[in-house]
Amino acid sequence: MKIAVVSDVIYPWVVGGGEKRYYEVFRRLAKRHEIHFYTMFYKGMPSREFEYEGIKVHCVCDAPKNLYSGRRRKIIPAIRFTQSLHRKLKQGKFDLIECNEFPFLPCFTAKRIARRQKIPLVVTWHEVWGDYWDEYLGFLGFAGRRIERRVSKISDRIVSVSSSTSEKLERELGVDKRKVVTINNGVDVKLIKKIKAGKEGDKVIFVGRLIPEKNVDLLIKSLPEDLKLVVIGEGPEKDGLDKLARESGKKVEFKPFLNYESLLKELKSASLFAILSEREGFSITALEAVACGTPVLALSNSLPSEIEELCCTTTKDGIRRDILRYINKKPKKHEIDRFDWDVIAKRVEKVYGELK
Repeated sequence: MKIAVVSDVIYPWVVGGGEKRYYEVFRRLAKRHEIHFYTMFYKGMPSREFEYEGIKVHCVCDAPKNLYSGRRRKIIPAIRFTQSLHRKLKQGKFDLIECNEFPFLPCFTAKRIARRQKIPLVVTWHEVWGDYWDEYLGFLGFAGRRIERRVSKISDRIVSVSSSTSEKLERELGVDKRKVVTINNGVDVKLIKKIKAGKEGDKVIFVGRLIPEKNVDLLIKSLPEDLKLVVIGEGPEKDGLDKLARESGKKVEFKPFLNYESLLKELKSASLFAILSEREGFSITALEAVACGTPVLALSNSLPSEIEELCCTTTKDGIRRDILRYINKKPKKHEIDRFDWDVIAKRVEKVYGELK
């Protein structure tokens, strides 16, 4: 099959769960199919047209220096990408188009091209925002909800990364459940089993974008004084979090996003992985922590039901107590092999094959 993949962000030039999923799935499918990836041109890329891990990458426009303005993704780059996408995407002839749900607008262009070429459109959904649009956009939240609902109706098939997202698509957006297939995010099980790491004393770890909804500030404030917190990630909140850590006198070490093996070593050496996100589609890093044998502490709404996490409250004192209670706790056993990226890629490939 000749498949077009549409996403304005691409791993490893942008690091996040959705980007990681596309990278892991499509570098595997590229061994058996012709994959064309349409994205933006980021600093560090070799050129505007190049091949990476067997994937043919097409950059349709320049990426901004920063994707975020404060706590929100910038809208202008998404509009520019959507406008530039049409000219580039229509030049190819494909068997199927796969589109990242966020930032929504490119899905409409992907739909127009798919309709013109009489081919299926698949949209991968990571989460449903619903009422969160009001917090994100204020009085314009209604516009965000309307666009989200429209995008949920335009694809031939929806691939949802978690059962909770699938349920919200059906319950909140009215999507026919026959149109939705749940295919979770994954991990590299074979590599994780090979990684060895020594303990560095009691250490709590967080990995992710440093944005407000991740609640890293709450994690720092809740950290018991005798424990160390390692924060791995980048984002607009970094300077403020660094200042908070210094003023609080807590033992906090900040690290940029790491290569995969280094990240796994950090996860294996940690005594507890903490994720206090207000919303989370399906945290790949939390799943990696589980696969590494590290207990995961999360807010009750941070992770999907596929991962059995140790839930905590949203209060500083409650989180502090739970950190002390669960650190070094032996995690529950999971059938982690079913989350292997090879398994996930084959399930995605099967969905595509059924639409031919």
